[in-house]
Parts: sequence; C-alpha cells; structure tokens
Amino acid sequence: MKGSFKTALIAAVVSAFVAAGAAVATTKTFVLGTSNTVDAASTVTAGAAGLNTKMLQLTNNSTGSSATALGLTTASSRPPMIVNSQAKVANLNVDKLDGIDSTGFLTKTGKAADSDKLDGVDSTGFLPKTGKAADSDKLDGIDSSSFARTDVVPPWNLVSGTSTTGEPGKFGCQGTSSFCWHNYGSPWGAAAYMKDAFGFVHLKGLVQCNVSGFSCDAGLSATIFVLPAGYRPGEQGLFPSVSYNGTTHTLARIDVATDGRVIPVQGTPGYFMTLDGITFQATQ
Repeated sequence: MKGSFKTALIAAVVSAFVAAGAAVATTKTFVLGTSNTVDAASTVTAGAAGLNTKMLQLTNNSTGSSATALGLTTASSRPPMIVNSQAKVANLNVDKLDGIDSTGFLTKTGKAADSDKLDGVDSTGFLPKTGKAADSDKLDGIDSSSFARTDVVPPWNLVSGTSTTGEPGKFGCQGTSSFCWHNYGSPWGAAAYMKDAFGFVHLKGLVQCNVSGFSCDAGLSATIFVLPAGYRPGEQGLFPSVSYNGTTHTLARIDVATDGRVIPVQGTPGYFMTLDGITFQATQ
C-alpha cells in the first residue's frame, strides 16, 4: 500500500541518503514503493537541543544476495556522500587492513626492532663479503696440505754413487768396485725412483752389471741400489722384470726389501735388467 509523508520527513530522508542533485522539493509528496523525481534539495535539522538518537533508521530483514538497507548512486567522478566528522564509524573503519589497525604496521620511516637480523641472527654472526672464514683452507676440518695436488708432478730422483765406491755413474757394487751396477745408457732411461702424492713409490730405468764380459751374480745377496728412508715398503716385495742373456729376452725377478735394497734375485745382470713397472706403497 502506498502512503505519503509530510514535508519534514521527506526532506530528512532525501538530505541524508539520496544522490546529489536529486533532492525532494518541499512542494512535492514523497511516495513510498515507487520512483520519485524531485527538482530541489531538502534539509532536515533537529531542534535546537538536537536528538539523542538516530535521525533516520532503515531496516531490511531480507537475506537475499542483493539485500541492503541503503543504496547511494552518483556520477563515477563524484563521491557517494559527504561527511564533516573524523570520528570513526563502528564496523566501517578504513584505517584497518585485514582487520589490523594502522598501528599494527610499520610506518615508511620506521625501523623494525630486529631489522639488522636475519632469522634472528645478528649481522655480526655472518661473514662479510670480503671476510675469510677461520678454517676456509680446510675441507671437513682437514688442512689442504693433507690432500694430493693434481697439478704437481713429483720429480724423479736419479740413482748415482754409492758409499762403497763413490764413483760417478756407478751405484751398487759386488765385491770390488769393478763389479758395479750402472745405467745401460741412451736411448734407455736412467735408474730413478719417485714417490707420488698418494705415497706410492715408482722405479724406472734400464741397468746392467758387467766388466770385460764378466757379469755380476744375481741373488738375494746382490744389491742394485738402496732406497732412502721414506721410500721403503713395510714388507719385502717381489716384482717381475725382463733381462737379456745375449740371445733372448728372459723373465727376471727383482725384490725390494724393507731396508731399501733393490735386489736382482733372478735374471742376467751382465746384459740388462729393467726396473720399469715396479710400484709399491711406502710405509717407512
């Protein structure tokens, strides 16, 4: 059923909630339940003492998806309402973000209490970009000097001289200095030894022992040369070799004793014996 309000009530409704420029004129009737067109603004003012209550109450109990108690429409460039108070409106506080008051956020010029920390650790707990860790030259706590270098090839130590004769080019002698081991000569390599970065000793070279056609004897009592301490095995080793008897190449045997002696156990020393390929781990 359609009804009408008196001029004062119409002015109050329109002044508070109708879009700008569409106010109800005091000379027209505001009809409920239909659209109204006005040609002047209206104002409703409480008496001199004011009202200690709401001047207007709109209630809509619908639970529909489009239900609301008030709709305000203006041009897209104009605000839907104008207020003169900075007081906060309950449930309509624009100083909150996701329900958090503005005081809960850091201001643009503010500084967080732990801004100099990362995961709770003070900046002094981190190594600066130009710093060096105390054990940066270690791997799993092991100093770099304990690892083998791949860019360094250990030198070969040439076998030369003996405490028995001291003659250049001669080393292990048998009986007299006339029967001494020496290098076979070019183009074959000279007798030498080397210890690699992993602690393994390597021998090389082609050697012989003869004087005027007489050959040195082979056996456990003979010695080609003696390895120094640090290049000796923990137990005596037996190694295959090759020798020459003047007609054919034959299988030979060379032992390396724990006291460093390189022993021509079997073969033909008078022509030659090879040290190439003899390898063992140094333990003393």
